[in-house]
Amino acid sequence: MSLHGSETVGNFVYVPAQQGKLKDNQIQNTAIGSILLDTTIAKFFAQSLLLESRFVGIDINGGGPSVHGQINQFLADDLGYHVDWVLDVTYIVDSANGSGQCYQSEKVLKTRTAKFFNVNGVIDQVIRLNIEKLFKDPAFVACIKPH
Repeated sequence: MSLHGSETVGNFVYVPAQQGKLKDNQIQNTAIGSILLDTTIAKFFAQSLLLESRFVGIDINGGGPSVHGQINQFLADDLGYHVDWVLDVTYIVDSANGSGQCYQSEKVLKTRTAKFFNVNGVIDQVIRLNIEKLFKDPAFVACIKPH
């Protein structure tokens, strides 16, 4: 996949942490124990978006529309023989000229992995697959294309 355009990656809010339901670095899970990252979910996600954007060819060196939003849910349903992941993100893109929003959409990724896995690799994969849903949206692509 390759895209042409420009963007600036802004801040993301991790809604479950903002509501006091989870720690700001905690992925919701259903089994005993916790899945904790070394950094906040919001920062980790924004950094992943930055890296994935650069990887597909989007100019991230400033001047483009601001991409920001909220992570509504990050869940690992890890009871049973497999893990069902849900990543629900609302993406917002503000126009580069400051005239308001040019894009807003909720992208929900649901996927299943084996029970015994490299958790860091799976977290990266789940985030990447959600971001790819954004990149495949023609309305998003139109919003970041140079005019």
